[in-house]
Amino acid sequence: MNMKKFSISILILCLFVSTIALVACGSDDDPSEGNKPGSPSSKCIAKIIEEEGNSIYESVLSYDSQGRVVKITGTRSSAGTSSQSEKTYQYGEAVIVTKEEESGTYSNGQSFTHTENHSFTLKNGLIVKDEEKQGSSSTMSTYSYNGNNYLTSISTSGSNVESNTKVLTWTDGCLTKLDERTFTYSTIPWQKGFPVYLNGSNTDQYLFSMGYYGNTPKYLPSKYTTSQNTGWSYEYTLNGNFITQVTTTPTTVDNKRNVSIITIIWE
Repeated sequence: MNMKKFSISILILCLFVSTIALVACGSDDDPSEGNKPGSPSSKCIAKIIEEEGNSIYESVLSYDSQGRVVKITGTRSSAGTSSQSEKTYQYGEAVIVTKEEESGTYSNGQSFTHTENHSFTLKNGLIVKDEEKQGSSSTMSTYSYNGNNYLTSISTSGSNVESNTKVLTWTDGCLTKLDERTFTYSTIPWQKGFPVYLNGSNTDQYLFSMGYYGNTPKYLPSKYTTSQNTGWSYEYTLNGNFITQVTTTPTTVDNKRNVSIITIIWE
């Protein structure tokens, strides 16, 4: 999709939203409470609005009775280009299926559509395989964990990708390296239900936040750095115990990297 994988990249990273096996919603008093997929809670992220340059991305989330994300509807607009998307999640004991379709119009008036489907295989409640299809291309990823349920490696192969294995390093409950990428953390505890895109991987940020990829980092990231020494830094605004805004600033400046302001609405 490209429902803008949270530029917050790990904030999405890293935001890794995953401290343990969490759930999509957080309690009123303590967002970190109840960290198993499907555990009850009283607050969920209802809407995410990201503004980057002249682009605006808006996502509206729906949940089932167990607090799991079941649908995300998105809109995107930028420089004459606009699109709408819908992504659905279906949960089973041994598999999770997601389906996403985006359609829109470019600034030159040409229309486009994009589809992306995933079938995630579960073992002991954790994702061990992801079969992805985008149009005529297919990709398979497998995931390995250590005895403490921390994700340690991701192996990927497919029709349009070079086969590779990425190794993850955890230190004191936080992911500090993903191959040559490094992560630095703030002292702000990660919040249950806060979606984080694991930058440098093809993990699903919402399933990550619900604990389907194992333990999540204890804290929110403050900086993400690539092997080329580029990256982003993150600042957070809180209202009580809930993060309501994230400002993502590129550590290097070019015409492809802009400051991004993400507003998060909890209900």
